[in-house]
Amino acid sequence: MNKETHIKELQQFAQLLKENGYIVIIQDPEATYFHFWKQDVLGYVQKEYFSGYGFSYEYKPSREHGTGQRVFEMTELTLKNAQHTISMAAKRREKEEYNHSRAPQFWNSPQEFINGNKWAKYLIMQ
Repeated sequence: MNKETHIKELQQFAQLLKENGYIVIIQDPEATYFHFWKQDVLGYVQKEYFSGYGFSYEYKPSREHGTGQRVFEMTELTLKNAQHTISMAAKRREKEEYNHSRAPQFWNSPQEFINGNKWAKYLIMQ
């Protein structure tokens, strides 16, 4: 598949997420990735280099924890994969709230994520 096909698939997937209560955060409508928000956690989907799509969840960058955790690699764009990514992140966030000193710090809102990345322009699609 070519880049235009992947962009169209991601745009359709973003619409599906919006229809199912997610907030979609895009930097560029022609990009092969975007962020999504639900249950107070930030997910991310991107086109993989060889085939399929990757899903991960993200938290505030740190030297100790990086920027997030990969959940799926080279998989399909499905609502189930997005839901599982958010579920995994929500469980980790809940667990880490009791371990304040060493836990990754999750974003508190889509707006906080956008404000924390001032180098990029993001759009929120609700």
